[in-house]
Amino acid sequence: MKFLKKKLKIFVALVASTYLAILLVAGHLQQVSAKTTGFQMTSSTAAAISSKQSFDENNASQLADDKSGDASFLLAQTFVDLTGDWQGNDGGTYYLRQRGSELFWYGEGTPISPAFSNVYRGVRSSFGFFVGSEITGNWIDVPKGVVAGSGTLNLRIDSPTQLRTISVTGGFAGSVWTKIRSGF
Repeated sequence: MKFLKKKLKIFVALVASTYLAILLVAGHLQQVSAKTTGFQMTSSTAAAISSKQSFDENNASQLADDKSGDASFLLAQTFVDLTGDWQGNDGGTYYLRQRGSELFWYGEGTPISPAFSNVYRGVRSSFGFFVGSEITGNWIDVPKGVVAGSGTLNLRIDSPTQLRTISVTGGFAGSVWTKIRSGF
């Protein structure tokens, strides 16, 4: 019975992701929201879901093992749109843009004469932008700030509103980012 229950959850997760992709293609997906969390899925998030190239049974199983068997709850909890303004624990403000499989940001200490000013380009893990996934990338300081460092920065999505450093090189100071505003 437990085996059948797990297979049913996998099937529901696969059907739900396929349904979202069909809605996106049909142009009908404006917003999908889960009442349980208040999370809203925008068409750009749905595009990230539908552009997923290998939504295999193992990934569906990972979704199915989450907090609930309800596919809409799983999808709302899982897929994340990171575009917006974020506050770093280093005192900086970061302006993130998620596009396809890439994440870009511009971060600065303060708008006028910042101690640091940097850009970042990261690529999502093969499964997509979801809670628990990783983003691998590179950062580099730009001349607006006074420091001139660069290196790698790998992140994990802890929640729709929090990112955390997994590994870093080059002396990057920030390690936790909290979303303060969504979108543009």
